[in-house]
Amino acid sequence: MDSQLEESAREQKLAELEILRQALESKEKEAQDYKDKWMRSRAEMENFRKRTEKERAETLNSLLVLALGSFLPVLEQMERAVDSLAAAGHSDSKIKEGFTLVLNNMTKIFESHGLSKVAAAPGERYDPARHEVVATEESADGDGIILRVEQAGYRIGDRVLRPAKVVVSKKSAE
Repeated sequence: MDSQLEESAREQKLAELEILRQALESKEKEAQDYKDKWMRSRAEMENFRKRTEKERAETLNSLLVLALGSFLPVLEQMERAVDSLAAAGHSDSKIKEGFTLVLNNMTKIFESHGLSKVAAAPGERYDPARHEVVATEESADGDGIILRVEQAGYRIGDRVLRPAKVVVSKKSAE
């Protein structure tokens, strides 16, 4: 009888142990599910943070382009004023010095924000990504060569703010 009692107690302990093992497996699976969900949430948050930062940088860049673009006419008017004063014989005047100082300061501010002129010079090949054709003239130079720059173009980094307005050659009909 003792052996039956011992066997029964042993079987009961084994059954309890099996129940505990199953409960442990269930809790381990539940813990793994929570960990997986946490890892996915963490990755989603990191992706959201990166996407938000990229959108913020793009928005700031767009605002910078708008702001600097709206000041381009003022910059060009200052350049014309300095050129006009020099052409009128006021190259030594305090007025020209003042305009030149303001122009230089404006140019430094624009450059500090990444603004630069689009390269365009007579003899260069026309590039539709950087230049806008305002006229064509017959020339022995062949097609697509810049003959004159009518208005400077500007860029911020790789982004063209305003293309340079150019006159390009077209092959003369000889």
